[in-house]
Amino acid sequence: MLSRPLTRLLFVGAPALALAAAAQLVTPPATAIDPIRIAAPQGTGQVLAATTPAAAATAAPTSAPEPTAAPTPVPTAVPTPEPTAAPTAPPATPRAVPPPTAPPAPPAPPRSRLVSDDGRLDTSVGVYSDCSGATVLSHAYAAVDTCVTSTTYFVGHNPGVFTPLLSETVGSVITWWDGSGTAHRLRVVATRTWLRVNGVPPLASGAVVAQFQTCLVPDGSKDLILDAVPA
Repeated sequence: MLSRPLTRLLFVGAPALALAAAAQLVTPPATAIDPIRIAAPQGTGQVLAATTPAAAATAAPTSAPEPTAAPTPVPTAVPTPEPTAAPTAPPATPRAVPPPTAPPAPPAPPRSRLVSDDGRLDTSVGVYSDCSGATVLSHAYAAVDTCVTSTTYFVGHNPGVFTPLLSETVGSVITWWDGSGTAHRLRVVATRTWLRVNGVPPLASGAVVAQFQTCLVPDGSKDLILDAVPA
């Protein structure tokens, strides 16, 4: 059992303790102030920075590091390429040169043929060798009468292969190709009528080398004679 003075003290101090406890409950706990940053009053738009020594040391400007010089590039030696030998062209193949084209050979000359320059007379030539005259002369071609020896004597029928002779005049040229194909150009120098009963007509001149005979009437009693010299 407490003594009365102590009891009184307890009762006297009790109200104060109760008030202190109530005040502690009402008063909000104190907020610790961040030593690094203090907020400016609301609405001022300012921020007041309070830096601690450590922060100041961190924020203090430091000198920029010295620029490091870039290393000088060392040129790399480029190996000199070996010269490439030029490709050797294959040996040229000689182009076959076609032989020159020979001009076409001229047509073979006719053989045993009479052709006038005007083209009206064009007939083959045979041989008549019956000196009695009993053999009938062919109507298919003219003939050399071998019974006449003074000159080359051509005979032929009219109408027939020698009909064109009636159109030839002095100056006309007739070519005779003999049996070997040799050409003999003959120029007419005389035309005349001759009766067969008179035999072989004489030469118009010593230069005559050929004569042509054809009948002028159906019975063969009258002939046309042409004398020719070399043209």
